[in-house]
Amino acid sequence: MKNSILKTSISFILISQFVVLTNAQTQNGKKIPVKRNMQANHSVKASERKFKFSVPVQNMMKFFGKWSGEMAIMKEGKSHKVAYQFIGRGAAEGNGVYIEEMYNDSILGKMRGGNLVGYDEADSKIHWFSVDNQNPPREFTGSWEGTDTLIISNKSMSKGKSYSEKIHFIFIGRDELHFSSVTTSEGKETAKASGTFNRDIPKPHKVPDASPTEEK
Repeated sequence: MKNSILKTSISFILISQFVVLTNAQTQNGKKIPVKRNMQANHSVKASERKFKFSVPVQNMMKFFGKWSGEMAIMKEGKSHKVAYQFIGRGAAEGNGVYIEEMYNDSILGKMRGGNLVGYDEADSKIHWFSVDNQNPPREFTGSWEGTDTLIISNKSMSKGKSYSEKIHFIFIGRDELHFSSVTTSEGKETAKASGTFNRDIPKPHKVPDASPTEEK
């Protein structure tokens, strides 16, 4: 009984190998077993898989890079102009954007801020979390109007008073950004700011001209 089972198993293995070899495909004059060919096709399909981000997240990628500009700030009835910079980069494997912002001013002092931005499909809103060394943490929500204008706002309470801040970002082409914000307390304007930023484009590396070869 055991011998018959063993013979049957060996026969099945031999028949299986024969079927694989007889169904081999030819490539460049060489026979390739069907099993190997199936593995190759599977790997191609896996390599073609691409994760596509939602349109609002793709629009947020406009902030990528280093930007510089002059910001006009009106605060407590006084006007200030400061050299302002921010740097945008991807976060959470492309599902969000992290933005660092900074300026140094002899009157307003040194400002350093960090912003984490993402998109929530549940409410179809951009959520912008902002923390800096001069203001309390704030959360803004908003949405894109088209592909070049982002409007976000915050409404909360500060020191027992109603507080609101509304910000407009307007992109002009790829490398120019207009910014404006208005802050109110108890319905009265307390601060506003505006500025135009340009993306810092690295200068191309200049290759020195090759010296002419001397004729012999």
